[in-house]
Amino acid sequence: MLNSAQAQRDSGLLKNIKINGSLSVGYWFNTQVSTNAAGEKTITSTPNWFIQGAPTISIYGMQFPFTANYSNNQFSYSQPFNQYGVSPRYKWVTLHGGYRNMTFSKYSMAGVTFLGGGVDLNPGKFRFSAFYGRFAKGIEQDSNTINTGAVLIPTYERWGYGVKIGVGTEQNHIDLVITKIKDDTASIQTPDNENIRPGDNLCLGLAGRFRMFKKKVTAEFETTISALTNDLTAGGEFAEAEIVKPFLDVNLSSTINPAAFASLNYNSKYFRLGIQSEFIGPAFRTFGMYYIQNDLWRNSIKPSIRLFKGKFNLSGSIGYQTDNVLNQKATTTTRLISSGNANIRLGRNLMLRANFSNFGTDQSSGLLQLNDSIRVSQINRTYGGSVMYNIRGKKFFSNVVANVMSQGLDDLNVVTAKFSETQLKTATFNYNIGHKKSGLNMGIGYSISDIQNNQGNILQSGPVMRIGWSLPKYHLNISAGLNQQNREQNDVSDGSILSLNNNINWTIRKKHRLGVIHQQVINSSSAQSLLKQNQNRIGITYGYSF
Repeated sequence: MLNSAQAQRDSGLLKNIKINGSLSVGYWFNTQVSTNAAGEKTITSTPNWFIQGAPTISIYGMQFPFTANYSNNQFSYSQPFNQYGVSPRYKWVTLHGGYRNMTFSKYSMAGVTFLGGGVDLNPGKFRFSAFYGRFAKGIEQDSNTINTGAVLIPTYERWGYGVKIGVGTEQNHIDLVITKIKDDTASIQTPDNENIRPGDNLCLGLAGRFRMFKKKVTAEFETTISALTNDLTAGGEFAEAEIVKPFLDVNLSSTINPAAFASLNYNSKYFRLGIQSEFIGPAFRTFGMYYIQNDLWRNSIKPSIRLFKGKFNLSGSIGYQTDNVLNQKATTTTRLISSGNANIRLGRNLMLRANFSNFGTDQSSGLLQLNDSIRVSQINRTYGGSVMYNIRGKKFFSNVVANVMSQGLDDLNVVTAKFSETQLKTATFNYNIGHKKSGLNMGIGYSISDIQNNQGNILQSGPVMRIGWSLPKYHLNISAGLNQQNREQNDVSDGSILSLNNNINWTIRKKHRLGVIHQQVINSSSAQSLLKQNQNRIGITYGYSF
């Protein structure tokens, strides 16, 4: 009787454990044949493979999603790429472990990968998130070149933590964000490189989102103060940063900079209007972001109109951006940006589209008087349009698509205009036809582009062909494509570039996926490469869903 009860308990436990996810493996082989002017050939062959897994284990409703990637592609420190992480969820609780990334706000913690742990709690209208982990592994100085030709770049070990506390829902909330990320000065020896210094970063931010007036108006804002010490080994005092001294190592390399964003959007049945403004301090930087453009202030207005049951749509935007926000640089650069789009549907089959954009850049004097001979004053204009006509029959369907575009850079500085002015014109035409019953479809087209600059004229044109076969009954898709571009430079032939792409994708019993890929590029254009090249890439992939 005891064994029977034990068996029942085990059976009940197994029923509440579920595993699903996907597993993918792939292998491809690259071959490149290069021929120099003397006719000598060099053949290079490179095999590549990868394994990717994304299983999710569910235990009594709690989910444990795992991710794992492994391949033979090596980084500069000669180690295969491998990362593992899990984020189990149960009702309003989410835990993070391993290699994870979390987003608290756009300025403080914005998706940088770390090795550690975190938590998200959302019980009702309470919002709480926290993390702790390692953002960079310590790498010692190395001046020896390894087999790949790369040199190890020294890196301080970087650790950090942060917390977000808020109240509200996803549509209406306000959050307080605090993050602290610091380099460990004892993790490596002091590198012989002035550009690599240990730092310390403290961020304090406030962000919110509100929807009002029957959800027609949405307001968002975010403001962040970043206190950053760029070099922990530097000495001296920074009096202005005394307020953060209990939380940050402060010295002469320390800076305090703000960043702020605000937007207001109105949305009705026929009309939309968006207003945005953003300010980023001249030295604003945080360790929780990969990159941000600082020292700017930009504003934009984006209206749009939708009429005649969506058959006529008109939208546009106009914006202004300037740098040197604290007048600390020798020059100030301003940009005036405007754009517009129009979509018109005539009947069921004809669609017309038109667009334009205008980007103006102008420099003015800042701390120093600017010489007109080096002053930047440019306008980049783009005009485009397209026509699409669809034909739908009982057995066949087809469409014709034509696109044209003209883009030009006008330099208003007479000294630099002859070196920088550029004109680009492109046109494409495509015809596609398909047979409904058989799943067979094909397309043909032609493209042409004309570039004019101070080096002369480059004309590139050629055909595009494609054929595909879709067999839903057998879960099979086959496609093949060809693209050839013939080049002329200053009315002299400069060879061509031929590209081939062939694919087979087959789903077997809904769980198994098999793919075969072939790609080939034959380049005989001296403007693109000093060598004639023939590149072949053949690969096979397999995926399993469980």
